[in-house]
Amino acid sequence: MLLCRATSIQVGANAFLSSLHSDRLTHQGFGLGDTLHKRFLSTNTAAPFATADNYQNNDAKKGPLRVPGHGLPVDFEIFEGTGIDTIIGGFSHGFSQWIQHRRNTIKELTMIRIMDALTDKPHWHQKVFDEQIMTKWKLEGMRSSKLMITEKTWEWMVKELRWKARRYAEQGFTTSLETGTVIVKADGKHVGEDLREELKRAVQPLLQVDEAKKDWHPGSEGMVLNLVHPSLYAFVYGRTPVLVDTNVDLGAHTTSIGQRTTTLSADAADIDDDGLRPNTSGEHIYSNRDRWSTKFQWLPCEVAFTGDDGVDVKITSYINNLHPIQHSALYSVVAKMISKSIQPWNEVLGKYQEHYCGFRTWQDGEISQFPDDIPDYELLLCLMNEDGDDLEENRRFVEDYLTEPDNPMYMPAEHGDHPEYRFGPHGKPFPLEGKWWKKNPDLEMALYDKWERVRITEHPESDLSKFDAWAASKPYSTAHHKPAELRGGIENAFREDGLQVIVKLSSIELRPEKPDYTGGSWHLEGKMNEHIVATSIYYYDVDNVTESRLTFRQEAQLDMMDIEYDASNHGPIDDVYSVRNLNDCPGVQLVGSVATKQGRLLVFPNTLQHRVEPFSLVDRTRPGHRRFLVVWLVDPHYRVLSTRNVPPQQKEWWVGFNGKDSASSETAGQEDAYDYKSWTMSREEAKRFRLELMAERTNVMKSVEGSYENYNFCEH
Repeated sequence: MLLCRATSIQVGANAFLSSLHSDRLTHQGFGLGDTLHKRFLSTNTAAPFATADNYQNNDAKKGPLRVPGHGLPVDFEIFEGTGIDTIIGGFSHGFSQWIQHRRNTIKELTMIRIMDALTDKPHWHQKVFDEQIMTKWKLEGMRSSKLMITEKTWEWMVKELRWKARRYAEQGFTTSLETGTVIVKADGKHVGEDLREELKRAVQPLLQVDEAKKDWHPGSEGMVLNLVHPSLYAFVYGRTPVLVDTNVDLGAHTTSIGQRTTTLSADAADIDDDGLRPNTSGEHIYSNRDRWSTKFQWLPCEVAFTGDDGVDVKITSYINNLHPIQHSALYSVVAKMISKSIQPWNEVLGKYQEHYCGFRTWQDGEISQFPDDIPDYELLLCLMNEDGDDLEENRRFVEDYLTEPDNPMYMPAEHGDHPEYRFGPHGKPFPLEGKWWKKNPDLEMALYDKWERVRITEHPESDLSKFDAWAASKPYSTAHHKPAELRGGIENAFREDGLQVIVKLSSIELRPEKPDYTGGSWHLEGKMNEHIVATSIYYYDVDNVTESRLTFRQEAQLDMMDIEYDASNHGPIDDVYSVRNLNDCPGVQLVGSVATKQGRLLVFPNTLQHRVEPFSLVDRTRPGHRRFLVVWLVDPHYRVLSTRNVPPQQKEWWVGFNGKDSASSETAGQEDAYDYKSWTMSREEAKRFRLELMAERTNVMKSVEGSYENYNFCEH
């Protein structure tokens, strides 16, 4: 067991704001006050596995600090229900608590992608009630979708678009890409131009620093500029002190807080070597090490609701890496953006396998193919290999087949295109004599390629009679009611305890010498330590770059028990569900992408994996950028270590600290007496820890992707 030297800090409860009262407190960091005591404390603070009954969200004001990693195992989780009905509590995340009940049909994905494009059009919420415009959009949709959009499908889309428009008029934002999950996109009506300009101004001091002080994200080739990033000065087990009796507050001006700190050891997770953690009965519960961290945790700040109702909030503890005095204006704007995110969070959050799961199309029974008079692939192979008097007749038969018109719904992007296997007028010539098939080793592949291009699969249609149930999220298939916490909104369910959020500010900077951003990788946010359940991204400043999009995918099942199919012919399943490599296909499905234009707020649950798509400079002779604010919501069912409990680790914030009123000449120059240097970090050390944190987190998606269940297409 590691015994760490701990520093006891008595911190002025006026915390950061107190230094505003002294002209000499220009370098105080945030006006920490009175005395620092040195003690040695045991780090054995981890408790056995706990249930929801004895888990406490208390912060130090209300009682002993008891959070995952301090009094509870790092991998602590809440469980709800009893017996076989027991599930992991809290809101869902994509690490282990969410899977789409059934993969969406390609027709449904086509529908939601077209509707996303239509709801990007100016004044779309008015245009959807104009029959002339809707007729034009219908023809465009039918052409662009390779006839996937039929009359019945379009009728559903019209009803859904008008339903969205009515909700937009009430809420100021709209939902999009609704599958088992949903995202929210909000433009100027929800977040006005005044707020965008206010944020843009407040961020300027972070941009206007010396080049040597700019924090370019490791591995970004000098393109991603970190303005505020939680990976720098993250909580480090065995290194970072924790206040155990008190809090670091932004508000109170008169009292002093803080007596003891302790340093938590990295073994607080209580995870065995086999990746299992014990519960109270001595049994084991699976816990994948790569999804938890016993080394690091991002630090959220605390957010309190103001008043008895509504969504207005204030930030009550410092944002990690954002000095609250030097950037007080930015704190105010970030609080406003958190308020703007709350109603969208209510839209996207869900509980374990209880997301919005209505389907616009549903496949049951046999998947039909037609027309029947086109010979199947196996018959053509038999004809091709016959000999004797029928050889020439078979040759003509195969040649005629290879020149059949393609199915207009065939999508090369989905199936792959193979022009090297084409024969006939637009491909290779047919041999005129001899055993012609033996002279063309590509002919077998040509037959298969043509079979893929001519067969027509009957796709399931939308049933307009089910629209109201779909829209109300009522169970008619796999949809579920909203969980109780969301019926009145998180602003009411968690008003007393408030919220915890993690803040990031970044800018992707392109220059003539580096004009192209190649995009990001698939990921979920954070590790399970952070309990992140939703993301809010606001794109407040986009200049001289091409359109960039955020693409989403999710884990999805494909239960074949309800679908009839020929075990030797998986083509129809591929057509309906867009599944390739049928016997070795991971259970994940691309949902779609959303534009990230200036002034847009995007909100989505952490059940969705996402990645940034490439973009480039428009005018390649001058620089361009894409700047955005990210707010991650910590599951409010939990309480994790936050900046309320952890003093700032930035050594430069403490330079000049003397523990007393700086106006007193008697205390000047006494910062060594308070020994902040023994537990704060230099920027170089913080960057070294960041590289370790980043390396650790590269394994998260490998673990998640490695747990996908492959679809099982039985050969029966």
